[in-house]
Amino acid sequence: MAHGLIHFSLDKNRQFWHNAFIMKLTLTRDEALAILDGDRTTYVLISDDIVDHQRWSVVHSIIIERKSDNKFFRGWYNVGATESQDESPWEYDAPVFDEVIPVEKTIIEYVKLDT
Repeated sequence: MAHGLIHFSLDKNRQFWHNAFIMKLTLTRDEALAILDGDRTTYVLISDDIVDHQRWSVVHSIIIERKSDNKFFRGWYNVGATESQDESPWEYDAPVFDEVIPVEKTIIEYVKLDT
């Protein structure tokens, strides 16, 4: 399934209307865990990235796609940082996702010249 990237910038007026229609998605813990386990019945896991390391937890950001309308959502979950921390995804917080859209970005990196 191909996904088109949307190129846009929002002025203040359009930003207001855009924010008025941003969707929140709340799943049950079992539904969210099924997505992480590879269940592609209703949602597709697009990415699962580590975004922070706290003292006792590792924070993940995930992007999922809802198959019924091809909308994308971002959510977060924590897992224990070591085998001594018994924390599983969404153990203490509900799986809540914000609607997001894919936006193409150009990134400039600086690399060392070989001599």
